[in-house]
Amino acid sequence: MGGVGDGESDGEPARRVVFKTEVGVVGGGVAEIQGVWVEPTLRGRGLGREGIALVCQAIQAGLAPTVSLYVNSFNRTALAAYEAVGFRRVGTFATVML
Repeated sequence: MGGVGDGESDGEPARRVVFKTEVGVVGGGVAEIQGVWVEPTLRGRGLGREGIALVCQAIQAGLAPTVSLYVNSFNRTALAAYEAVGFRRVGTFATVML
């Protein structure tokens, strides 16, 4: 189904989201990134690593000097991408349900 500005009905190539993330919380000189996502058919091409690096640059230029995030320890792909752009583990977090 086409719509205004989606590229299908206006003669332009269709656009799609290939990377997204959000800055969830900013306070005390720290901004937290959350909801990192790369289009599944495009994973493994370094888009997440490149996207995170650019987001971190933008955050540090205008929001906060320190960028943090949470990643599950079993998500090896994400851990490698974050480490490649300079993140380092400084703690662990656990959810305890009673």
